[in-house]
Amino acid sequence: ESFIAKNPDSSYLEIIFGRLDQIYAAEKNPPESELQKWAAGPEKRRAAIARYFVTRMQLRAHKLEGRVDCSGYYFPTMKGGGERVVRECAPGELEHALDLLFDVIGSGWFPLPDEGKCDFCEFPEICGNQQQADQQQAAARMARQEQANAADPAVLAWRKLQEVE
Repeated sequence: ESFIAKNPDSSYLEIIFGRLDQIYAAEKNPPESELQKWAAGPEKRRAAIARYFVTRMQLRAHKLEGRVDCSGYYFPTMKGGGERVVRECAPGELEHALDLLFDVIGSGWFPLPDEGKCDFCEFPEICGNQQQADQQQAAARMARQEQANAADPAVLAWRKLQEVE
């Protein structure tokens, strides 16, 4: 703990906090005071790491209820420029969309949306869709399969998922 106090910007902080977290996880009533002190401190790197581990400890002790209230994308690469795209969600909207998605994926069926169904594929030789006419035939074939299995729970979930914005 003295290393953490003396080295607020060390690249080893994650490892040390991780080890402390393992020790605290084994205790019945782990002390939060040291972590709270570092989480409230002015050193940004150490404070951010400490806040993460305080949260882990509180979740483990059931002092916090974890929940997802919004989703988004983070593009950390140079090409993405660190852009963050946040998607605001109405209560229950994300859970509903994920339930539908899991119903589809859980069935082993991986359809594509109607728009651009066959615009990309790493295996064109399977369908023979090397020209636009072949792409249209492949899209029509997929649509027929979808219609033939209209009552399948995965197809129903897929259709409902298409309505989610």
